[in-house]
Amino acid sequence: VAGPDPSQPGFRPVRLAPQIIAGDGTAYAFLVLPANINIWGNTATALGLVAAALLVVATVAWFIAGTIGRPVAELQQAARRLATGDIAARVPARLAERADELGQLAADFNYMAEQLCSLLEGRENLMSELSHELRSPLARLQAALALAAAHDRLEDHERIRVDREIGLMNQVIGEILRYSSLNTPVRMRTSLVRCDRILRQLLELEEVEAASKHCQLSLATAADLLVAGDPELLQRAFENVLRNAIRHAPEDSVIDIEGWHEGNSVCIGIRDRGPGVPAEQLTRIFEPYVRNTQGSIGSGLGLAIVKRIIERHGGNVSAELCASPGLRVVCRLPAAEFAEPG
Repeated sequence: VAGPDPSQPGFRPVRLAPQIIAGDGTAYAFLVLPANINIWGNTATALGLVAAALLVVATVAWFIAGTIGRPVAELQQAARRLATGDIAARVPARLAERADELGQLAADFNYMAEQLCSLLEGRENLMSELSHELRSPLARLQAALALAAAHDRLEDHERIRVDREIGLMNQVIGEILRYSSLNTPVRMRTSLVRCDRILRQLLELEEVEAASKHCQLSLATAADLLVAGDPELLQRAFENVLRNAIRHAPEDSVIDIEGWHEGNSVCIGIRDRGPGVPAEQLTRIFEPYVRNTQGSIGSGLGLAIVKRIIERHGGNVSAELCASPGLRVVCRLPAAEFAEPG
């Protein structure tokens, strides 16, 4: 519907603001405002805006404090407790189960705390076992020397015992030094290593020790078991496994030494026919000072050194129980890769 035409008679427009017409016909409009109004409106409007802004700010602050501030404070508190020596410090599970970055950070913190706790417990066990390993031969050595002093001379059997105990102490100290040196980031002397050749050399070296226990060594290895690594370290690892097998093998038994390819890996397996270990101990035998049987001789670091050497070469070592009595230790190493001729 069309609006009224201002040019028609009887029409008078309504003006919301007064106007003043100048002599030249210019119209000036005035807006009349209350005397107490300001840029924010009147006082009631300004107070309402301020109250609304404070409500919004408080709501946002409460939300941030609940979703970010409180979890960060809990993480900070757990980190401070851990730094002061409280190895039981953990972030609450409800925070670690969150499906966001803070939840992932909390889960990583708890995992780190578990690893630190395990390392500290391992260090305490290591120190305890180490003190026992050194204290026992020292006590026997002291007793032998006391007997020699009482006799005013050193009998042959006493001298042999003293030499044996000193040799045992040297062996323990040497294994400790080797185990510790594998933690240092020293660059390995890497070259192309033929594991099948190392196994044949070990067979010749260890035949005498095996014969002393009336054991036979059986070698079955594929050709060209090539890996990239330190030949001395790898030979030491295989030798420790083999000597451990000879130590626990019963008389008139056969120790199998095998080498084969498995995908992109080179596998070395050594199996004895001894009593084996409980299934729950299959992974713990690679920890320092964990022995297969009660009262076994040795430094208790042989298989731990094997694990460190193999892992430094990018591989892994495992133990498995055989169907017949015995234990099989398998070392898996990445096979050497050769660039295609271009």
